Amino acid sequence: MKVGGHLYGSSSGHQELLGEVLDDDSTVADAFIYSYKESFTGFSASLTQSERQKLMRRREAIDDAIEDKVDIISYSQGFKSTLQKDKVSWAFLRALKNGILTSAAAGNYGNYYYKVTNGAPWVMTVAASLKDRYLETKLELKGEDKPIIVYDTINTFETQDSFYPLLDEKASAESTRKRELIAESNGYTILSNYEKDEGKDVFFEFAQINLLDKAIKEREKGAIVLGGRSYDFNESKKLQFPIASIFLDEQKQGKLWEYYKKDQSKETKIHKTEEIPREEGWVPTVAHLSSRGPNCDSFLANILKPDIAAPGLDIIAGWPENVKLSSDRPSNDYRHLRFNIMSGTSMACPHATGLALYLKSFKRWSPSAIKSALMTTSTEMTDEGYEFAYGSGHLNATKVRDPGLVYETHYQDYIDYMCKLGYNTEKLRSHVGSDKIDCSKTEIDHDADLNYPTMTARVPLPLETPFKKIFHRTVTNVNDGDFTYLGEINYRGDKDFDEIIVDPPELKFSELGETKTFTVTVTGISKRNWKKNKAFMTRNTWLTWTEKDGSRQVRISVVCSSRMLGPSPDNPLMKVYLVHVDFELYHGDCKQYQQLLKKVVHGRSPKDALVYCYKEVVSGFAAKLTDEEAKKLIGEKGIYGVDEDEVYSMNVEPYSHRLAKDINN
Repeated sequence: MKVGGHLYGSSSGHQELLGEVLDDDSTVADAFIYSYKESFTGFSASLTQSERQKLMRRREAIDDAIEDKVDIISYSQGFKSTLQKDKVSWAFLRALKNGILTSAAAGNYGNYYYKVTNGAPWVMTVAASLKDRYLETKLELKGEDKPIIVYDTINTFETQDSFYPLLDEKASAESTRKRELIAESNGYTILSNYEKDEGKDVFFEFAQINLLDKAIKEREKGAIVLGGRSYDFNESKKLQFPIASIFLDEQKQGKLWEYYKKDQSKETKIHKTEEIPREEGWVPTVAHLSSRGPNCDSFLANILKPDIAAPGLDIIAGWPENVKLSSDRPSNDYRHLRFNIMSGTSMACPHATGLALYLKSFKRWSPSAIKSALMTTSTEMTDEGYEFAYGSGHLNATKVRDPGLVYETHYQDYIDYMCKLGYNTEKLRSHVGSDKIDCSKTEIDHDADLNYPTMTARVPLPLETPFKKIFHRTVTNVNDGDFTYLGEINYRGDKDFDEIIVDPPELKFSELGETKTFTVTVTGISKRNWKKNKAFMTRNTWLTWTEKDGSRQVRISVVCSSRMLGPSPDNPLMKVYLVHVDFELYHGDCKQYQQLLKKVVHGRSPKDALVYCYKEVVSGFAAKLTDEEAKKLIGEKGIYGVDEDEVYSMNVEPYSHRLAKDINN
């Protein structure tokens, strides 16, 4: 298996590409870090946000991969964008046309809906899940029964061989001297002793992190860093320093202060971080950092994203040896290793990529068949975001080799799908590089569906009304011999539908490659059962095709949701409105404006709707809204007016023209 490097396969080629995207005030010498040539083709660089976006939009890299005839593209990047502007996603469609599957990160925008990235249906979008182990670091307090245990520190140094005096670096000189006497009475020295290599465990607030440089310089034994934010082992933030250390959040540091104020010798021991197996029966859950669906783009409304979840927390990943492990803090961190512990959907994506490559190594299947195999053999998950957090479920490497049936979708199916949704013909031709596309004769159908390995649809508003949705699917048998599969609807927890009918309920196959078509009809009432009873969703509901007298099971999610789809930023219905407010009520506070917008906008965050906050000339803000949202805003407290923004043309003639008219008159 190989990855693309046709044009930019050397260090000089990497630097050439980098030079094409750098801002005017950046240089290649400053930005370029390392060129990879062996395990993969690529490079690492220090870039600004704008430079990253320009580099991400470089379709040539994808086209080079296509020309190199790579087996799969692994894309651990992503920015929220509409499909019309996302040139990279269209490059991935061209890759699919050439038999190349793209595995891409879902994004790290956190536990919020409508934040998923790389949401095109021809891409396998990967969410990040927790591992079956977690990292635990202990701070042992001499004389205390229980240690302080944290989950947000990586201490790679061996457990301290003995207890060391505890010193507050910010304490007054008088109290410092008192602790020095206590320490000296116990046979320890406070100041650095280079001959005996004795020292102390110092502690200070994270805001004073520069003291860590001092601790390292004075060869202290360890550092206890006190921070304000509370983390847990579902989060991605793990702090590590070039000295034996531990990070205590607001809750944990209280116990340290209680111990420190006691009238006794204050000595601590920092333990090396350990990897702890989770309890028996533990079920994978989605990481807090992982972006949630659904898609915010109207052209992708009927596609469930992300597609699948894979391990993405505390992953040992490749790391450039000339880059410090702990970024720019502290300044004297001189550790250089080939690996680091990292977290994010960028770590989850390669897991799915690797499993897809494994499957491709002995199966001559299409990209959609490989993607289907990963999704339909996945393991059920539990998460408050339900399928919008994890898609079909958690990656399961033990079953993917023998999925039984697959849902296939080909290049032309995606083109036809976009035409049915009303995509502009000229734009579609430009995106995929083909003049043969013509959507003019295609009947518009906003409920159009794909032969996708999940079933997703929106139910009409208002809530508490009956709905009926029909899905059409075709499955392909990927095994030799006679097989019969029985269709069954399964759900966990409350039943969120009245009835789901699978027709036919039985599928019989007699040869390899044989296809069968079926329909799934979902009926019910859109009851308030989700998002604090403000929305409806069929949660934890699946169709499973089970092999009769066999072990194969083919499971796909069925999701009907009342979540209102937010208008695309490119939608002509979106206009900029100027909102005038009562200053005494809102005080020019942008956060209060966002809270106000939260009441009226649908399908996107208030932050995305807010355009500008006015604080001087007028009291109010500008926001991108639909007419319906603007009307709702008028009725809110403290709103003086909501006016559509207008562009005025200054019809001023050049002086020479006016002078000529005056002469003629």
